[in-house]
Amino acid sequence: MKIMLVADSMGIGGAETHVLSLARGLSREGDTVIVVAKRGELCERLISEDIRFIEAYPKSRSVFGMLSYTVDLWRIIRKERPEVIHSHSRPTAFAVGVGHLFGLARGAAFVVTAHAKYKINGFFKLLSVWGEECIAVSEDIKEYLEKNYRPRLASISVIPNGIDTDDFSPRGEPLPHTILFASRLDEDCSLGADCLCEIADRLSAKYPDLKINIAGGGEELERLKSKAQGIKCVTFLGGLSSISDVVSESSVVIGVSRTVLEGMASEKNVILFGNEGALGILTPKNIGIAEATNFTCRGSCVQDSDFLFREICELFDMNIDEREAVAMANREYIVKKHSANEVVESTVKIYSRALESKRRIVIGGYYGFSNMGDEMLKASVVKWLDRAAPHTHVTVLNKSGKREGRVRYVCRYSPRVLFELCSADVFILGGGSLLQNSTSTRSLFYYCALIFIAKALGCKVILLSNGIGPLNGKLANQMAARAIRRADRVSLRDEESYRLAKSLGKADAVLGGDLSFSFELPVLTNKALREGEYLLIALKGDGKFDRTPLLKKIDALCKERGLIPIFVAMDQALDGKAARRFAEMTNGEFLECETAEEMLSHIFDAWAVMGDRLHFIIFALIVGKSFVGVGDAPKVKSFVSDSLGMKTLNPYLSEELDGLVDEARSFSSAELFTVYERYKSLVSADLMDIERSFLDF
Repeated sequence: MKIMLVADSMGIGGAETHVLSLARGLSREGDTVIVVAKRGELCERLISEDIRFIEAYPKSRSVFGMLSYTVDLWRIIRKERPEVIHSHSRPTAFAVGVGHLFGLARGAAFVVTAHAKYKINGFFKLLSVWGEECIAVSEDIKEYLEKNYRPRLASISVIPNGIDTDDFSPRGEPLPHTILFASRLDEDCSLGADCLCEIADRLSAKYPDLKINIAGGGEELERLKSKAQGIKCVTFLGGLSSISDVVSESSVVIGVSRTVLEGMASEKNVILFGNEGALGILTPKNIGIAEATNFTCRGSCVQDSDFLFREICELFDMNIDEREAVAMANREYIVKKHSANEVVESTVKIYSRALESKRRIVIGGYYGFSNMGDEMLKASVVKWLDRAAPHTHVTVLNKSGKREGRVRYVCRYSPRVLFELCSADVFILGGGSLLQNSTSTRSLFYYCALIFIAKALGCKVILLSNGIGPLNGKLANQMAARAIRRADRVSLRDEESYRLAKSLGKADAVLGGDLSFSFELPVLTNKALREGEYLLIALKGDGKFDRTPLLKKIDALCKERGLIPIFVAMDQALDGKAARRFAEMTNGEFLECETAEEMLSHIFDAWAVMGDRLHFIIFALIVGKSFVGVGDAPKVKSFVSDSLGMKTLNPYLSEELDGLVDEARSFSSAELFTVYERYKSLVSADLMDIERSFLDF
């Protein structure tokens, strides 16, 4: 991924050091990282590790200053085109959010990390933007955001600061009675340094070898230097790009937030003391309280120099074994809960989720027309995408528009189809024999047009487990050939379609299987019918063949073998009336099935099944039931032949029925299961390859 981290500055501070740690971790993982901020002490670390740095920051917090910064920032974003933009302060989030609102970085994910409890008033609330994914560095900040700013609750994740435990680790012998305080030395975070200057003489009198190092720069630095003038044990180190060496020389680290975490990682004793509160010596007893506020002590009483003096003396006077045990526990806690690697991994998951939620997939097919087979194909594609790309926006081109959960259904005849394809990343033509003109030339034109438009609008086009043909006429062949060749990925559900795709010029076409084989089987129980006492039949109601001879033979077969002929309709609109008529002609029954689950249950309990609808035959194989294919439809003949090596029943030669039924029933459950597993593995391999190649968001 190409990731842009945007911060106020790269000087010394908790948020700034967090950005540095995150940038280093992402870069080590192979991501391209750009840091945009005001130049500061930490820039040296970025440059030394070949992490790009671009200087841009608000020159002032005035309206003009923020607008100027917003323009500068978006020039950088438009030039660099990152996949993820991650802001680490309120001003930078506002600047990114303004451009993001107007679509200036289409496809880029926008993430914001809240490092503190920001001020609340009308103006600042107006400037508060929380991105598509919001990260809080502690639970109390998350609660604060939920209460006062009300971003989407589901989008707030807690990822605490992470420490590079290789950089900050126990090494060398610390100098005795050496104290380190590290922080920005501004008015809102320099209380610890102020108090140390006040008590330095008292501590020095008690511990003659005392050394106090104060690291950091800021607006209070000169005042503090004046305050400590003449105190020999106090040294101001200024802003440092790395404090790991200084930490390793110290015996005690004083501060809050990241400074404390770095001290803990270095196996030091630490004292929590800051402008927002103080907890004193950190021990296993109060570490949970400290964790809840990201070790800032927010909500604790703000203490004074006397408190700090007592805590330092207590720590220095502590038994050496006890001090070492506490320091070791500090290190173990950081390794377990605040490892930089864990933070990077968690942040990358947020990036992936944010990117995925930006992606849009449009699915086309013969959906919404009461055809049970096609509805099962649609359900299979949607179920697969729920697993493979759970946060992606999914639109299905359907007979009518509606919404179910995260899936939006758009009328396939609506002009909105163009808008959906315009904003889509992937267009999937999901299953069925769609590129054919044996039933309708208009449908061939429609599906080819969808492919051409999707490609023209920049979509990846996938023909998923399609059947191709029959194609009658030169024009139909030319149109289908152009559509297939333009597709980025073509997988076919049967050998005949596979050979046809190759002949039409799609050399890299893949042989898969029907998407029905990816359907998760329900618990098959059916108490309405008697198991094994009926022949289940599904015939088309298109009137293409005279069904009378076949129906007479079915009637005779059922009487001879003591069976009830039960007719069902795979397509209620086209087959329902005919199925009722067929039931009357054979003294049988008509059974209305509304869902694929019902149909599978009835097939499972049948003596055998027969039909001329491909998915009815596939349903039988899925549940391991003997089946007889009827008719000369290429897709049915191909499937029956490829799966079991059988021929289909010619509807004009119905005397073949007995022999074909007996042949079908001669296959064992194990043999049928083997065939089913073969098709299922083909579909699974096809879907996995598509996930890797096209859905790896």
